[in-house]
Amino acid sequence: MQGKISNPIIRAILFFGGIVFCFFLYSKYKFRNLDENARYIFGSISYISPTKNGKSFHYLYMYMGESFQGSYIGSASDFRKGDFILIKFQSTDPKIHKALYKYKFLNNVNSKEFPLNGWDTLPVKMIFEGE
Repeated sequence: MQGKISNPIIRAILFFGGIVFCFFLYSKYKFRNLDENARYIFGSISYISPTKNGKSFHYLYMYMGESFQGSYIGSASDFRKGDFILIKFQSTDPKIHKALYKYKFLNNVNSKEFPLNGWDTLPVKMIFEGE
């Protein structure tokens, strides 16, 4: 029979390759509208867990009275538990977000100065670009 893949190894590679490709497309789709209706808000590092490639920094943030969480993998010196982290999120769907871990809040910034609904633009007077 022509046109059928009979080798089970090739079939398995194509199957798992298709799954990886679907995850890739989903991640591109998920973040494609992040710049539309984007807002910035502060989050707090809630806990840190070790991973094979560094540490996983888990953070929480609130928008319109609802709590959201996320994580990213970074180096050991990025943040400590309780540190503030800048989050970029879509105001129409706050579950779509991205941690802007390269930005750090200035040491003299008080969290009471942070607006509860976040900022429309990057709060450049409160942050600096880290390492």
